[in-house]
Amino acid sequence: MNTLSVSPPTLERRFFFRGHAIGIAGHITYPQDEMILARGCSAVPAIGGRAESDEEAWENDFVQVQSISTKASGDFVEREPLRLSYDRVSVENLVPETRTEVEIQGLTIADRVSVDLMKGGMESTGVLFPLQSPIRPFDICITGVKIDNYPLRVVLATQVFANNDTYAKLERAYDDSAAFRARYGKLFFSPDGPLSDKLPESHGVVYCTMVDELAWEGTPHPNATIVGNSVVIPDYGVVYFAEMLISRQYRRFIMLRARLGSSVGGDARLGSSFGGHVVAMDVETNGTYWPF
Repeated sequence: MNTLSVSPPTLERRFFFRGHAIGIAGHITYPQDEMILARGCSAVPAIGGRAESDEEAWENDFVQVQSISTKASGDFVEREPLRLSYDRVSVENLVPETRTEVEIQGLTIADRVSVDLMKGGMESTGVLFPLQSPIRPFDICITGVKIDNYPLRVVLATQVFANNDTYAKLERAYDDSAAFRARYGKLFFSPDGPLSDKLPESHGVVYCTMVDELAWEGTPHPNATIVGNSVVIPDYGVVYFAEMLISRQYRRFIMLRARLGSSVGGDARLGSSFGGHVVAMDVETNGTYWPF
């Protein structure tokens, strides 16, 4: 019997785009199990491209929002000018750029936490291994935050992460500078207890926050307590601001996460305690060459 011999195809280096932008999503676990389907979703196709989503006013028993807009895009920028077709250019001569962004207006979570505006996103530029792709925040802000109608000021240290736009830069800034650690060490969380003179990480992933300051504007809330980048609210839960995961390959940013219920849970409006999570403004961007 004759066997057909087929040579394997030649594998060319490719760039796989990756990025998403999500407006709001949630999972209520008590007293009933209810998924809050993600609203305002945009994702970058692996080959690059553009996605946009615009949502008008929407609400359910836990979340109300006036509008959500998300965008996600990925495309190549030529290093060499005057090329007419990407398929005539080696991928090494193209610069892949990925951008994801969200804008949310008029958000209220379980009546007691409200935000007038949150917006911004992440952008990345792909580079060849062993270099690390720069990933930068842009236009990130959150305004008009209120808890039980008590205004809360949220100050973000976006420039720290824009200046240190790779894992290597951030690690070098943290490890090599006592002044950096003294000023910005509060932005980082350690899985091993107290912070040291080494960038805290777990399996190559840094968990941190962009929050430089949380403070009441005017009269403080009589019962809620500010703890780092979060506010603990009796009979409600905990609200976390501006969380971020950073690895050598990606960065993911979540502007607001409400952990409803738990040990401090309960809501008189609902007549019983409740539990679950709601997130707002969840963006991630990166890209990967293969083979490296």
